[in-house]
Amino acid sequence: MGAVLYVSKPLSPPWNDSGKNLVHDLAEALPRHDVRVFAGPGFEPRSPRVAVHRRLGESAYSPGLAQKAAIFGALLKLPREVRALHFFFAPNPVTSHVARIARALNRRPAVQTVSSSPADYGAVARLCFGDRVVALSEYNRRMLAGAGVRNVVKIHPGLDLSRQTENAKGAARWREALAVEGRRVVLYAGDYEFSQGAQLVLEMV
Repeated sequence: MGAVLYVSKPLSPPWNDSGKNLVHDLAEALPRHDVRVFAGPGFEPRSPRVAVHRRLGESAYSPGLAQKAAIFGALLKLPREVRALHFFFAPNPVTSHVARIARALNRRPAVQTVSSSPADYGAVARLCFGDRVVALSEYNRRMLAGAGVRNVVKIHPGLDLSRQTENAKGAARWREALAVEGRRVVLYAGDYEFSQGAQLVLEMV
């Protein structure tokens, strides 16, 4: 059957970046397909179906030029067992150009997951290159399709709740430290530095 190569920033702890957490969780959860990933220090696959395609340096929120070049180099000639490519990057000119070259050289089918909403939908159709383009929400699917992106489908990201455990004592300590005993608390699990998500959540509660 062959393997799927997940093309993303290197997987490595800490797991505080949704851009690599999504890739990590999907790779470990696939029940039937073999997956190859780019990895940084400290990452060892838990699933026997996951293997490291290439070791790179530390994972940053935005990969640097050297790391992008290393990923591009690994895509120039793929081993026979890699039968398909799955890209996890926000649409941008550099990534799209590299992906198109990799596909032309290797003639592999490709999936492109748009992990976050583009800043500008006006030019996004030129940056989408996958045989299938995956949106993570119905809103983003409609926006991408309306912008002229073809073959876009919606697949909601799954959450592995088995890794989450309730810590009543820890929650009580946080409530006491924040002086919010007896009050509702909203946990915003998103970026504070980018977009207006945190402000939007505050306006909704």
